[in-house]
Amino acid sequence: MGRGRSGQQGRRQGGGEEQGVQGFHAYILAGLGRPGLDHAWRSPHGLDAPAARVTRAHAGEGLMAITDRRIMAGHPDDDGFAAAFDAQVVWRMRWACAVAGAFSLGFAVLDTYWLPPEVHAPVLRWRLGVLLPALLLGVALTFVPMLRRHLQWLGGSVVLVSGLALVTMIWTAHRAGVNYPYEGISLFLLLNYFLCGLRFGVATLTGTLIALAFLLAELQVGRHWAQMLQSVMFVLASNLAGIVGSYISERQARATWRAEQRLDALANHDGLTGLLNRRAFDRQANQIFQRYLRTSHARGALRIAMIDIDYFKRYNDHHGHPAGDTVLHAVATTLAAQLRGSDSVVARYGGEEFVALGHWAPGQPESAPFEQLRQQVQALAIAHADSDAAPVVSVSIGVARWHDDGGDTLEQALARADAALYRAKESGRNRVEVAPDQ
Repeated sequence: MGRGRSGQQGRRQGGGEEQGVQGFHAYILAGLGRPGLDHAWRSPHGLDAPAARVTRAHAGEGLMAITDRRIMAGHPDDDGFAAAFDAQVVWRMRWACAVAGAFSLGFAVLDTYWLPPEVHAPVLRWRLGVLLPALLLGVALTFVPMLRRHLQWLGGSVVLVSGLALVTMIWTAHRAGVNYPYEGISLFLLLNYFLCGLRFGVATLTGTLIALAFLLAELQVGRHWAQMLQSVMFVLASNLAGIVGSYISERQARATWRAEQRLDALANHDGLTGLLNRRAFDRQANQIFQRYLRTSHARGALRIAMIDIDYFKRYNDHHGHPAGDTVLHAVATTLAAQLRGSDSVVARYGGEEFVALGHWAPGQPESAPFEQLRQQVQALAIAHADSDAAPVVSVSIGVARWHDDGGDTLEQALARADAALYRAKESGRNRVEVAPDQ
C-alpha cells in the first residue's frame, strides 16, 4: 500500500524507532487499552499544548523503566516470572529429588557399616519410611498438571519433610552416643537452595526451619558444648551461605527474565504507538483464525480491516513530526480501546496505516463497527485544516471478510481489505468501504 506515502513512511518509521527505544507506551506490558490522554483537543492548530505535553510525557517514559518498576513493585507481571521460572526448573526439581533419593539409598547401605544394630534399625526406618518416600512422592507429584501452579510449595514441602527426617536420624544416633555425620544436613541445604529449583522465599523458609530443627535436636541431646558448637556453626553457616546464594541466583534470574521481556516487547510492538507490529499481528491473526474454525463460528463472522489516516502527510508537513506522532498515538489509543479481547487484535501496519481483526455478529451490518470506529476517531476533534475529507483528523477504512472455506489466507483477506480501503480513498475518504463477499 505504497500509494504516495513511501517517503513520508520512511520519515515516520525513523522517528518512531528512535522514540521507541526511549519510550514504549505503558500498555504494552500492562495490557491496558487506553493510556491517560486528554481528548479535549480543539485547538485550531491541532493538539493543544497541555494535551501534547501529557501525551509526550506519557510516551517519554521508557519501556525498560516501566517494566522494571512494575515487576519490582509486585505487579501481576511478576507472576509471569514465577511461571517462567517454574517451567524451567520443573525437570531440575525432578532430577534433584531422584538423585537425592539414590544417594539416600547409598547411605543406607553405608549405615550398615557405620551404625550399631540398635541405632541402625530406627535410622533405617526414618530413611526408608519418610525421607526416601517424600523424595519419590515429590518427583511423582510434579507430573500432576493441577499441582504445577503450586510447584514451589510442593518442592519446599518435600525438602522440608526429607530434611526433618534427616535431622531425626542424626538426633537418634547422637542420643545413643553414636557420632553420626552431621554434614548430611549441609548436603540437604545444598539441595534446598541450589539444586531443587526453589525460589528465594521458599528456599529460605525451608532451609532455616531445617537448620533450627538441627539446633534444637543438638540442644535436646545435650552433647558437649565444643562438639555441639562445631556442628551447629557449620550447619548455620551453610544455611546462611545458601540464603545469600539463593538471593543472588534469583536476582540474576529476574534480570534475565526482564531482559527477555524487553526484547519481546521490542520485537513485537511498534515503538511509537505501543500497538503490535506487523509481524506480531500476522502471528496472532492466524491464531485467532484457528480458534475461529474450532469454535464453529459461534461469535459470528471474522473480519479484517485496513485503516488509514486521511491526508496524514499534509498534517505532518504543516504541524511537524512531533505533532504527527501525537496524532498516531491518539488514533492508536482509540483503536486499542475499541478492539480489545482475546479474539480481537489491532496493529500498526506501517506509516499512518493500521490493521484490525475481530468477530462481529452475523446480523450486524459489516460496516457498522468500523463506522462507529471512524466516528470515534473524528470525535477526537484534532483540527486538520489541510484535509479535504474533514476539518479534523479522520480515517478511511476498508473491510473484508476472512473466509472459513480453508482456501482463504491472511494475505488474501488483507489484499481484499486493502482494495476496499483504496475505494474508500478514491470516493472522498473519511468513509468505510466493504469488500464484496467472495
